[in-house]
This record gives sequence, C-alpha cells and structure tokens, in this order.
Amino acid sequence: MIKLINIKKSINNRCLLNDVSLEIGKGEFVIITGPSGEGKTTLLNVIGLLDCDYTGSLFFNGTELSPEMRNDYFEIRKKIGYVFQDALINDNQTVCRNLTLPSLAVPVHDINERVSFLLKKTGLSGFEHQKGIVLSGGEKQRLSVARAVFHSPLVVLADEPTASLDHDNKRKVIDFLESINREYRVTVIVVTHDLDYFMDKRRITLKNGMLYEG
Repeated sequence: MIKLINIKKSINNRCLLNDVSLEIGKGEFVIITGPSGEGKTTLLNVIGLLDCDYTGSLFFNGTELSPEMRNDYFEIRKKIGYVFQDALINDNQTVCRNLTLPSLAVPVHDINERVSFLLKKTGLSGFEHQKGIVLSGGEKQRLSVARAVFHSPLVVLADEPTASLDHDNKRKVIDFLESINREYRVTVIVVTHDLDYFMDKRRITLKNGMLYEG
C-alpha cells in the first residue's frame, strides 16, 4: 500500500528523515512514536503528499509518485483521510456541514446515509444541526476523525488524534479508528505519544532521523 525508499528530508539544515525506508501493507494499523521534534509530523506529511520537498522514492498503492506526477497528487489525496493535531472544525458551520466538506468525492444519494452512519459511530448523533462552536474539544476531534473517512479513503493519517483529550474521548477516537481498520481494511497510520492505548499495534519509532521497529 505505502512504501518509502531512502527518503531524506531536512529543514533549516537539520536532517529530520535520514535515508528512511518503510513499508506498510493494506489494512495495517501502524503507530509512529518518538521524542517530540524528531519529525514524526514531517514523515506523516510526506506519506500524505502534503510535503513533497524531499529526496527518495514514495510508492502509493503500487505506483511510484515521481516529481513529474505532482499534477496528479490532488486526485491521489482524495484516497487519503487526514486527521490533524488541531481538529480544524469551523465554529460557524453546522456539524453536518463540517462533516460533508469532502463530499465532492461522494455520490449525492449517499451523503445523508453516510452522515447518519458516521455521527452514530462517533457518538455525535443528534448534533447534525448544532454549530461547531458548541462542541467540546473531544467532540470536535471525533468529528474531525469522522470527516477524515467521509469519502471512504484507502488510508487514514492521524497526527496526535488523542492529544489533550480525556480518557473517555481518547477511547472513543481510538475505537472508531480501530473499527474502520477492522471492518473496511482501511490502512491507519497514527502519530501518538499515548502508547498505552495501542499496545497491540505495530509500532515504529523515529529518532535521530532513523526509523526503528518497536
């Protein structure tokens, strides 16, 4: 599904990714951890085609994504769901509107059914017409996770999705990510420090620009 070969990435003369190679198969659930400031978000952005300023080779779903293909990256990004550290919920829009922002990739007749399904799965049923501003931090993050899978992506990339959440909201976010991984074989890659919640998952550690299994 995803393959990185000898990826190098530097920022301000500091090497964050040093000849990084990694392979993640379809349907895997992978945790990326490591000390703060080591480049975990940078690695996630490279995988998600949000940062294209690197050297090395990146393969997505069997296709090498060369610099010449960058005009096609928009279409490829439609196959990826993103969960950012900040939930990025528009306080002035309804929950339904926030959720359906990626709806260009969803058939019109499926939208209402998908809204109902995802809000139920994330414990937000009944919030459809509430404005984003009334949601708690945990509710906003759960909505952002639902939004990431609204367009049925092949891969979900989540950057610290449980940071700053209480235990109950951490558990709800993780349970949802696990359910889409288990039921739909969506590949899930999570950057996190909450390792106690992911003890049974494949773990990759990024430190000093290098990747280590475990």
